[in-house]
Amino acid sequence: MYTVEEQTREFVTMARERNLRFPLQTKDEFIEAMAASPEPVRFRGQAYNAAEVSRLIPDFFFPLASEDDLIRKVTELLMARGLLPVQPLEPGPHGAVKGGAVKGSAVTGDAVTEGES
Repeated sequence: MYTVEEQTREFVTMARERNLRFPLQTKDEFIEAMAASPEPVRFRGQAYNAAEVSRLIPDFFFPLASEDDLIRKVTELLMARGLLPVQPLEPGPHGAVKGGAVKGSAVTGDAVTEGES
């Protein structure tokens, strides 16, 4: 299973390769921004259609205020679906900071940001 740190790096790379500009107010804006490039997105070594992957993000995640907001929400989604180990998150660099749970989050555990050990 991927670690939160590994997955965070992958999400940051994905968001930056797509040149996402925040805030993104709606899911439709997010899908359009993700699909602007014809290149597929890579997730865990596999290539996926960007528009299809973008549609998996729930409507209630919007608006997305920043890259950190996107990373935190997608990380929580993967934890909720059992694709990442459950760990606490709080707002900060890329949403995976040691400390308490995100305000309004049901996620619990322990997280580490890139460069921390």
